Amino acid sequence: MEGRKSDQSNMETSDSQNDESLLQFDAETVKLLVMRGDDLLECLTAWEERYSALEEEMETKEAQHKQQLEENLVTINLLKRREEELLQSQDKSTKDLAEKQQSWESGKQGMKYVVDEKNYQAARNHTLETEKQKMELKLKQVMKHNTYQTCKIKAMEKEVQKLVLQLEKQGEKIPEGQQPMETKLKECLRKRTTWPRRT
Repeated sequence: MEGRKSDQSNMETSDSQNDESLLQFDAETVKLLVMRGDDLLECLTAWEERYSALEEEMETKEAQHKQQLEENLVTINLLKRREEELLQSQDKSTKDLAEKQQSWESGKQGMKYVVDEKNYQAARNHTLETEKQKMELKLKQVMKHNTYQTCKIKAMEKEVQKLVLQLEKQGEKIPEGQQPMETKLKECLRKRTTWPRRT
């Protein structure tokens, strides 16, 4: 009888030790899960900061791009106005020369004045034409710069999309049993994917 009690006592002691070992194992597992969760949150915070920085940079670039487009529009309007003035000036010069030639055909002085006026107008027209060519060249450079800015903004959009995909992949690696953390990550990812796309 005493032998049975001793065996039963030994079995209870062994079961108690196994329970303590299991509890200790569960505590270690929970600790590892918590550490893993902290790492994931830290990684997510870093990605969020990077994403915010990229978005601020995109907003700044878009504002600069918009301002540049407005300035270009002003430049184009000035070019058109200048071209109209040039055409009007050329027409007026032609009419003036015709009138002066008709008035001063009878004398040398009149002819000399006409020749001088022709030379002056030719030089002036040449100057205006040169100025027009310079402004056209400047306009081409401005348009090229606009194209470069547009490509750069599109490249930044692709980089942001890539960050979003990486965040989604990071969210898929969250260990089971971390429901609050997983919910937070999914909510952050949902907000990222619902942000308006920039064009």
